[in-house]
Amino acid sequence: MVEAEAKPRVTWNMPGLDRIVPVLVQRRKFIALFTLAVFLVSMLAVMMIPPKYETKARVLVKVGREMAAPATIGAREAMPASLRQEAVNSEIEIMKSQHLLGKLVEHFGEDFFYSEPPAKGVVQNVKRSVRWALKQVRALQRETLVRMGLRRRLTPSERMVVILQKGLNVELIRKSDVVEITLWSTSPEAGEMILSKFIDLYKESHIESHKTPKVRDFFDQQVSSILQSLAAAEQEMANFKQSTGAWSTEQQRRLLLDRKHKTEIAQSNRFLRIAGLLAETGRLEAEIAELPEELKTSTEKRINPVVRKLQLQLVDLQVERSELITRYQRDGRTVRDVEQLIEDMQEQIKATQIYTVETMTTGRNVRRRDLKSQLSERQVELQGLNAELKEGDRHLQVIKATLAELEEAEIKHLVLGRQINRLRHDHLLYAERLEDARISDAMQLAKISNVTVISPPVTSLRPVSPRLKLCFLGSILAGLCLSMAIVFIINATRPVVRSRQDVVDILGAPVLARIVEDRKI
Repeated sequence: MVEAEAKPRVTWNMPGLDRIVPVLVQRRKFIALFTLAVFLVSMLAVMMIPPKYETKARVLVKVGREMAAPATIGAREAMPASLRQEAVNSEIEIMKSQHLLGKLVEHFGEDFFYSEPPAKGVVQNVKRSVRWALKQVRALQRETLVRMGLRRRLTPSERMVVILQKGLNVELIRKSDVVEITLWSTSPEAGEMILSKFIDLYKESHIESHKTPKVRDFFDQQVSSILQSLAAAEQEMANFKQSTGAWSTEQQRRLLLDRKHKTEIAQSNRFLRIAGLLAETGRLEAEIAELPEELKTSTEKRINPVVRKLQLQLVDLQVERSELITRYQRDGRTVRDVEQLIEDMQEQIKATQIYTVETMTTGRNVRRRDLKSQLSERQVELQGLNAELKEGDRHLQVIKATLAELEEAEIKHLVLGRQINRLRHDHLLYAERLEDARISDAMQLAKISNVTVISPPVTSLRPVSPRLKLCFLGSILAGLCLSMAIVFIINATRPVVRSRQDVVDILGAPVLARIVEDRKI
């Protein structure tokens, strides 16, 4: 059986420059025609796009009266010569606000933005028809997204606000307080009108945003209230001076302090004298307690009959012991008992008083009498000093109460004085702020603000979009790239043999002969 020959596998390798150039030369017509077609289609698309003009304006935001918030207390702060970055950014956010653009759309109306000028000629009609078709496609796309719940349905005014947000650019010029506003529109005249009205609406919003509501009424009420409080405080001060005599408080204080000082010295002396008297009376009482009231003058003593009887009994026991010793042994029990009785009897005699007083005469103690007389005198003096001490304490309490009332009167006088000074200061401050509020209201009525248009809206002489040169070069470059990519893809999927090496690479067999190409055949 003959085995079937294996089919050669076709592989494609990245061709070198020597193979790329011939392919491009061979397909030069296709590349040129494809590039031309892409260029023509791009130019037609550019012709369908309405031209856009750039309108620019510049405004200078300075520190004005409406940007300084009125203060009710404290000194007026100096306005900085230049705004802070945060303040200018706040102004930019006001310009970009959706509310401001909504007022702009409401002023001009929807027809102003959606209307188109009448077409002149066939080309204009074709362009309008193409744009209408594109609008219908976009409307269908929006409706589909709305029905799918992916987007909220917008009114024509809201869509116009979104378009203006995309076409409006507000940015701060570096290291300055100048804000540049740029608007892209399809009509130069409409762009200047829209941007001029936008700046006017921004000025009004700027004044409204920095205005504090009912400032003038507030300050007017505060001034009236402060005047009433000031009159009441001054009347209270006059009544207080008339009732308390607050004009001589310093002299009264000196007199009272002098009296207090003298009374305190007298009280200190009394305390010292009382302490001395208490010590002396204590000594006298102790000495009197040690002395008896009466003294013994003479006494008559006799022997105590009890002792006499005990002595007789003791003699009898001693005789009995002598007799027992002759009859019994000395250490016998009977002898020891008698000796024990003798010892007990001797102890009892020692413990009993030997002599007793039969008669005694007494007399009055003169020393004790003299001491008691001295004690009575000291006690009387002590009572008098205690009475003087209580009176001195009462007098000190009266002086202290008078000083407290005087101090309270001084404090009240000081408080009333400070209250009157504060009310006068507040009256001047609120009156000044009231005048500022009146001037601010007058400026607002005249629509005077710190926003200055240093460059009015000016539209570019030529459209900024689409850029014809860029579109021309881009379409040619895109056509060349796409056409060469297509040629390479075709050459990769359908390889062409152009040399002997290609045959060897594809078939895997050597080339035996070559037929010369004749272009005439």
